[in-house]
Amino acid sequence: MQVDIRDNHVDQALRVRKKADAIRRSRKLARKDAQREGLLPASKKKVARSG
Repeated sequence: MQVDIRDNHVDQALRVRKKADAIRRSRKLARKDAQREGLLPASKKKVARSG
């Protein structure tokens, strides 16, 4: 999410950013809980490729 900021909207932009971060954290927590309960498959590990 990208937020454009003007001088007079800095406070509002910060609140929007905090709200977006809170939503992201709650979704991540819900996803982790669902994975623990077996409702969703576990996330795949990223494999580093060499050269």
